[in-house]
Amino acid sequence: MTLKDEATTGERSLRTDDRAWTAAEKHKLRGLAKNNTPVRKIARTLNRSMASTGIMAAKLGIVLNWGVRSLCTHD
Repeated sequence: MTLKDEATTGERSLRTDDRAWTAAEKHKLRGLAKNNTPVRKIARTLNRSMASTGIMAAKLGIVLNWGVRSLCTHD
């Protein structure tokens, strides 16, 4: 949905970030992920949402540090 469509229909797209990923952004994503940078920081650095960052990482086969800690404790 374009801005013109939004203005005429009054509807807003559910997608907040329709920008295409550039090669430079993908390169930066790979580098930050390789350094085990948390997803939140990567997303902020790239000016992307965490969801968008996670989706692109998955498409590129990159494992991200989501910062999730186990609730289990080992004695």
